[in-house]
Amino acid sequence: MNAGASSCPKIMALMLVNHVWRVFCGSLRRCLPKNNAIGNLTRKTLKRRLKLKTNSRSGKTAVSLMMDLGLMMNITILAGSVTGNAHRTADALAEMLTEKGINVFLSKEPQASDLQSQTDAYLVITSTTGHGGLPYSMFMFANDCFEEGQDTDINGTPYGIIGLGNSNYFEFCAASEEMDFIMQNLNSKRVGDICKIDAIHDGDPIPKALTWSVDWLKLLGESRVC
Repeated sequence: MNAGASSCPKIMALMLVNHVWRVFCGSLRRCLPKNNAIGNLTRKTLKRRLKLKTNSRSGKTAVSLMMDLGLMMNITILAGSVTGNAHRTADALAEMLTEKGINVFLSKEPQASDLQSQTDAYLVITSTTGHGGLPYSMFMFANDCFEEGQDTDINGTPYGIIGLGNSNYFEFCAASEEMDFIMQNLNSKRVGDICKIDAIHDGDPIPKALTWSVDWLKLLGESRVC
């Protein structure tokens, strides 16, 4: 048996445990009334929020402040798509970031080798399959990162996640949460909340993704200059 095949059960087991935990917590939240103290505590516990430091000494935007300090930002975009919408969104974001003077590396078939040491941040953009799973390319990326003998550690490099989904499905944007779990296990640190875009209510994902990314850049810049 080759190393890649032997690593599949490992990553699948990690993802299965995470999936079962999310389903259990979702069921628990629905069973508890909103005004229930235990319910409120559970909801707070499940919301993983990263408290970011802010630079209170300057009113400048994160990007302009970094330019003043001579800090050129490099961002790696990892995109996994089912129907092509995530790839279209990745292209639009790459164009916007480049216009802001940011160096962008875009991978639409992510591999462990795309986790570059010179990257300042990762932006993960993923669709969700109809069964709530990762797109095939993202699953293979995760498998590659956790392959037996592979020492993948990105040393706390920050990341952001954009998830595309359809709220008609029970596991809405579940792949974005799976990727959040995977990136944390690669020793990365999420900046900001996961951006979840609903095909039913939001339509074209690009406008919402662009708006979210502007706020994400501010948080990212503040975390770099503090």
